[in-house]
Amino acid sequence: MDLKRTLELLRDHPAVLGVDGSFGQAAAFIEGVNVGQQGGMLAGFREWLVVRVGDGANLNWRGLLLRLALPDGYQGGLAGLSSDDEQKLIGMLFDQLGEFLAARESADGLLRIYDAYLKWLRNQDWYTSDSPSYLE
Repeated sequence: MDLKRTLELLRDHPAVLGVDGSFGQAAAFIEGVNVGQQGGMLAGFREWLVVRVGDGANLNWRGLLLRLALPDGYQGGLAGLSSDDEQKLIGMLFDQLGEFLAARESADGLLRIYDAYLKWLRNQDWYTSDSPSYLE
């Protein structure tokens, strides 16, 4: 089964894939697919989300999606999400992942994603030549 069809099933019929429809299980499933592809599926996704959020270079993609879905802030674990917030987060997951994959598949897509991230990094006050993995 191709990636696009798998993601459509996960979004529309998660039980077919053994997933309960929660954000946590959907994210875990996506991480599993990513591991099965040696990290290739999500390469650049975190960086793409950092640029979208405008913050959060210290977060993983799940934390960045929380910031996008709930911009007014959220305290607590995923278990504490209201059902409305969880649905908003799940919708955000599939919307952002779809937009990311389309951007990455465009001409020089991954290069453009990493370039935008590097430009974003260089505009941060805290990103200096003393920063780990500093790039000139």
